[in-house]
Amino acid sequence: MKKTFITIMLMLLIFVATSVMAADVTLQWDPNSEPDLAGYKIYYGTASRTYGEPIDVGNVTTYTAKDLEPGTKYYFAATAYNEDGYESDYSNEVMWGIPTAPSNFRITVTVTVEVGGNIGK
Repeated sequence: MKKTFITIMLMLLIFVATSVMAADVTLQWDPNSEPDLAGYKIYYGTASRTYGEPIDVGNVTTYTAKDLEPGTKYYFAATAYNEDGYESDYSNEVMWGIPTAPSNFRITVTVTVEVGGNIGK
């Protein structure tokens, strides 16, 4: 079984407004090398392996989840899909808990995840 690796880099930018704090999480990964790659889907939710509807980001290697709630843990995973619509397994899951810090700060976390199996028929 062929394994495809995707590296997801979480670049977490957290900005504090006067009374409200929200966070944007940017995921970045290395491109899949399958010749019939059509794009990627990002999944995330507030419980492990319990995601909302996927976000089809197309054939790009970054996605930014916006306005995440402070004090909430978010779980992220990615898949790749081919021109026939076949989708890979989920990548390894990445979790990020949005802190409730009182000032602006920037955190960068790099995680290597594996998207298992072929995305072919």
